[in-house]
Amino acid sequence: MGTMANGVTLSGVMVNGQTLSGAMNNGVVAYRKAAGGVDKSALEQALSNAAQVDRYQWTAATVGPFDQAYSDGQTIYSDNGAAQTDVDNATTALNNAMGGLVTVTFTAGSGAITLNSSTPTYQIQYVYNGVGTIAFASSNPTRVSVSQTGLVSRIGSGAANSAITVSATGLANITRPVVVTN
Repeated sequence: MGTMANGVTLSGVMVNGQTLSGAMNNGVVAYRKAAGGVDKSALEQALSNAAQVDRYQWTAATVGPFDQAYSDGQTIYSDNGAAQTDVDNATTALNNAMGGLVTVTFTAGSGAITLNSSTPTYQIQYVYNGVGTIAFASSNPTRVSVSQTGLVSRIGSGAANSAITVSATGLANITRPVVVTN
């Protein structure tokens, strides 16, 4: 018979044919070890941390390896026959993948876009290396159109004002004012 750290007495508890006894860190680690000889607590913590990651804040090139490490970690965690080395390797791989995430780049230039009869279109040069989607919208689509490739076009004649909003999944929008002159 043993007393656990929190004062609960443990006596005669059997898990997979093994009797648990003695001081047991609240019984959690001892239970896991008795249940299969494997401690998955570090992998459990890594999976919990990974579940909080906002995939849209990171580059596609680094989210891919992260997703793979996360999936592999979930598989190992669910595998009751996993060896301790498999658990440790999955934990290390997931922690390394989280540490290797690189912040996404999202730019679409700056300043006003001017359209007139001699320059009726303008191509927004943008950079986005994330995993989400990018979209363009005009605040005045009857006078200024924008394609989903970022080509801004004047519609009709006469002066007008508009704004083009460039959005990427999970990120703050970029807005470019548009001035249409004769």
